[in-house]
Amino acid sequence: MGPEADPFLLSVTGLATHFPTEGGVVRAVDDLNLTLKRGETVAIVGESGSGKSVTCLSILGLIDPPGHVASGKALFRRKSGDVVDLCALSERDLRAIRGDEIAMIFQEPMTSLNPLYTVGDQIAEAIEEHRRFKRREAWQEAVKLLTRVGIADAEVRANDYPHQMSGGMRQRVMIAIALSCQPSILVADEPTTALDVTIQAQILDLLRTLKASDAGMSIIFVTHNMGVVAEMADQVMVMYGGRVVESGPVDDIFQTPRHPYTRGLLASIAHAGSRSRGERQPLAAIPGNVPSPLDLPPGCTFEPRCGDARPECRLAVPPLETISAGRQTRCIRWRELT
Repeated sequence: MGPEADPFLLSVTGLATHFPTEGGVVRAVDDLNLTLKRGETVAIVGESGSGKSVTCLSILGLIDPPGHVASGKALFRRKSGDVVDLCALSERDLRAIRGDEIAMIFQEPMTSLNPLYTVGDQIAEAIEEHRRFKRREAWQEAVKLLTRVGIADAEVRANDYPHQMSGGMRQRVMIAIALSCQPSILVADEPTTALDVTIQAQILDLLRTLKASDAGMSIIFVTHNMGVVAEMADQVMVMYGGRVVESGPVDDIFQTPRHPYTRGLLASIAHAGSRSRGERQPLAAIPGNVPSPLDLPPGCTFEPRCGDARPECRLAVPPLETISAGRQTRCIRWRELT
């Protein structure tokens, strides 16, 4: 099926997720749009509390009550070719899709893996559930997957419990579980955050290799690290305060960022050669902190931390403007600041 007949794999429009609290309603995600094409990697980037993970959990129907998706659609093109709205499906129908056609790698594998079962059992269980393999076949497939994600002596390590593995190996097990049913979409929610730098590089390289070997798989990659975005993504969606503030192709975003927040994130990346004659060059930092979701500033949410802000930035929430093909930004001064 060509790109003209199959324009998207996932199309999210107007997504809003709310959490009622005693202090008021937290609008964790506000009017979010996202398009993911087959074989594409979209990175969602921003500081903690910007709404990245909540976006992914909302799409998968994993928001715990009293939190709820208040509005929006998430149209997903299934392997059968049928298009369904994930936000409108029953829990039973969602369970048939989660883990099978859309799989998720969570940030901390130790809290996601069951400590009472071997890693081989946990991979085999997913295969039995979704692919209807018999137990012996599922176990053999689990061993193959452990080998595929780079675990040596897979037949032996399949009998290990999660606590017997390092953090990097546990994350590889989580990736194996996610791949076990050959999903169309892999959602990676900061999968390298809890790992040291060397293991982070290995996991990122593994994900790139796996995607290259399966051209039909798409990835939603959640991170706060713009350096990782440069390595992994085709498209970038920058979030702040629950809203998308800039989006577009990765090369365009890195070369000509149009939003002050995006520029701040890019300025915080450490570059080779940033030290001169042995002197330490401090990294740029965005001043202040992400505002409380219960006390968002009027107008532009980033205005209190923005060095380019003007009084008019406080008057109203800026619209998400289309500035060129595939490029959007939420800043009323983007023309002046370019």
